Amino acid sequence: MKRISYYFIHVLILLLFCACTSLPKKYSTSSDLPVIYPDYTSLIIQPNIAPMNFQIQNRGDDFIVDIQNSTGRSIHINSPKCLVQIGLKSWHKLLKEDRGGHLEVSIYRKTGKKWEKLPSILNEISEDKIDPYFAFRKIPPSNIQWA
Repeated sequence: MKRISYYFIHVLILLLFCACTSLPKKYSTSSDLPVIYPDYTSLIIQPNIAPMNFQIQNRGDDFIVDIQNSTGRSIHINSPKCLVQIGLKSWHKLLKEDRGGHLEVSIYRKTGKKWEKLPSILNEISEDKIDPYFAFRKIPPSNIQWA
């Protein structure tokens, strides 16, 4: 039984090391602007907003996204299928730690064996939260009858 748990712990440690994403050490700077959908560029983001997942529409074989606040905390996401999904806890920690600061999104793309860094996307982090609820009022249409 001890032997099974010993192997299990080693497999878990190995998986953790493999799951970590690191930024490319050698890359060139590209002049192509990052094209993402939805277009989350030059925004003011509230600290309690849900993660702003997006899709990269630039061409490339593999992508690594680095989202960093002005205090230096960052999230690295490997996205071979162009879809960037941000973890909820790490996203909220990133925003709440730096209210009033800025958020920089750097996209690295791999084409063939070469890495390129696209120009960064800058957004501001608001100091104010979004209201915890929204109220909608249903207003009946005023143009029911046409004369």
